[in-house]
Amino acid sequence: MRVTYGSLPSPANYFTLDVISDLTFGRAYGLITNPDLRWVIEAIVAGNRHIYMRFACPWLFNLPWGNPSRWLFPNMSNERQQFTKVSNEFTEERMALIEAGTFDRQDIMSSLLAARDPKTGEKLSVAETWSEAHLMIAAGSCKVLVHRTEC
Repeated sequence: MRVTYGSLPSPANYFTLDVISDLTFGRAYGLITNPDLRWVIEAIVAGNRHIYMRFACPWLFNLPWGNPSRWLFPNMSNERQQFTKVSNEFTEERMALIEAGTFDRQDIMSSLLAARDPKTGEKLSVAETWSEAHLMIAAGSCKVLVHRTEC
């Protein structure tokens, strides 16, 4: 992790991401008490930098000699895969609890699972539910992580 002034992860960042994951999945990541998933903070920030750069300089990602993501964001692909795996595990666990009837709390995930397309009446697919859950964590985190002015 690259550390610069004002970028050290803090208990406030851990608390924030725990709250967002609890609101989304009905279960916190547990960053305050367990360091195993604390890398998620840096992964989200790096992923957001990549997205911003793609919007600000789309031409940069269409150069004839290849995509610069490999050297601009060398760890991003691995971090994104790890983040996706963790989010998918939390989503699958949450969906299983709802299907088993053992979880009745109203939160973002329960709203996503109950949502229906107003035109077709169809529910979100599993892939769409996963995608929305990832977005909730990443977007929510970017707006409230402490000392993250680049979000």
